[in-house]
Amino acid sequence: ACLPTPLVGSEPLAESVRALVTEHTGRRPHGPIRLLTWPRYFGFRFNPASFYYCFDEAERRLEQVVVEVTNTPWLERHCYVLEPGEGAGGVLVGDEQLGFNLRRIGDD
Repeated sequence: ACLPTPLVGSEPLAESVRALVTEHTGRRPHGPIRLLTWPRYFGFRFNPASFYYCFDEAERRLEQVVVEVTNTPWLERHCYVLEPGEGAGGVLVGDEQLGFNLRRIGDD
């Protein structure tokens, strides 16, 4: 599952992120969600990854990160939910395999 493409009248993106994290971890983030992404320039969009940072309610601790990865030439999108691993020293870990077929441009 990945985040829905935003549509007019659809639920807020933060709610979609919260639902995805809940689906993957069983825990719903309650704090703010911050987005790090690449903007569109002159109508052209090349955005290989967007990062949604889910904080605790006090905005002091990062609880999860959702990474939305786009394989632009083939229009594939996959989301990965990362959270602090036990004994990982603050390293975020996920439990999913890479969901893309890896190809070089021109190998079609």
